[in-house]
Amino acid sequence: KETGFIGFAKRYRHYLYGFAALLILILLYTASVRRIVSIRTRDLTIALKEKDKAEKEARESRENLFQLEKAGVVSELSAMFAHEAHQPIASLINYADGLKLYLKGKREDPLVHEALSEISTQADRLSKIIQRVRTYAKRQHHEVKQENLSEIVDRALVSFRRSSLSSGIDVEVKAPGKADALADALELELLIVNLLKNAAAASKDSREKLISVQLSEEANEWLLSVSDHGQVISDKLLSRLSHPAKSFSDGLGLGLSICRLIAENHGGKLTFKPNNSKGLIVTLHLPKANKEI
Repeated sequence: KETGFIGFAKRYRHYLYGFAALLILILLYTASVRRIVSIRTRDLTIALKEKDKAEKEARESRENLFQLEKAGVVSELSAMFAHEAHQPIASLINYADGLKLYLKGKREDPLVHEALSEISTQADRLSKIIQRVRTYAKRQHHEVKQENLSEIVDRALVSFRRSSLSSGIDVEVKAPGKADALADALELELLIVNLLKNAAAASKDSREKLISVQLSEEANEWLLSVSDHGQVISDKLLSRLSHPAKSFSDGLGLGLSICRLIAENHGGKLTFKPNNSKGLIVTLHLPKANKEI
């Protein structure tokens, strides 16, 4: 008989073949189990991701529905307020005009005359704003005409400086003398005032209380940028600003939506980006007057 490993292999080859086959089967079974586990794990991961995505979409849908319901309530309240406030304001304008007539020909006090003129001007402006709120509630279309954006910016600055938020805030303006666009002057003035107030509110705790307003042109559109040096803008906050029903502050959450709506009604849009390390730059894109809306 042969001795050594070869002899041993020959004598017990059937057992060795059986052991090798069993080992191969074990390895194949292990590989099969691992493959099944890998497939099941992948399917489970996909299912969990889809579940998370569905839950996120459901939350966003509920949030959008809530915002729409809130917008509807505010719209109804605005219409009611506009209807009730119109008459007292008309009376205020009539009384101011009546006092002017009463004082005419008498010893004229320049201070009283200036005060009455300012009351009439501001009451008339408030009446126009209220009428605009009523048309928004009725979803009426507003006609636009050729306007000079630089003049609208100047009027917005005058209105902003009369508000308490402008206290201690410096405003730097860079704008050309002529910037024609098809616009509703009152709507754009309200939009710019709102952006200035938001920038002022963001700058109240900042050391650099400066708001920069720049009007420039690019291709077929005007770019009106309002920048501040307020809080650091995170990616999450920047994403929230792009949401159609979010606002800069913790108010009703409709200010930014109204600004966005005004921009879109003029064929433009609002964009947001961080102002270097701190603050925010909000840019209003508007088509030039020679471009159809």
